[in-house]
Amino acid sequence: ALTAFRLAVVEASANAAITSKGCEEDQLKVRMAELQAQHARQVADLEAQHQAALRELQQHAQWMEEQRDLRLRTALELERELQQMAVQAEEQRRLSDASLAAALARDRAH
Repeated sequence: ALTAFRLAVVEASANAAITSKGCEEDQLKVRMAELQAQHARQVADLEAQHQAALRELQQHAQWMEEQRDLRLRTALELERELQQMAVQAEEQRRLSDASLAAALARDRAH
């Protein structure tokens, strides 16, 4: 009877150990799933941050290109205005020279 009792105790102890080990494995599986979910969230967050940073960089690059185009247009407009002013100054000089030549010719004629 004692041996049967001891055998029952050993068997119960072994079953408890198996059950405990099963619980530990289940807990490890749950923890692993939690860690995988946390990792997936972190990866998704990083991807979202990356996409936001890319959009911001693209917007900044577009703004810089627009600023460059604006400066180029302004420079071209200023160059055209300067050329027009140079042409007008040359015309004024020619008219002045012609007027002076005509005045000198009149003075010599008198």
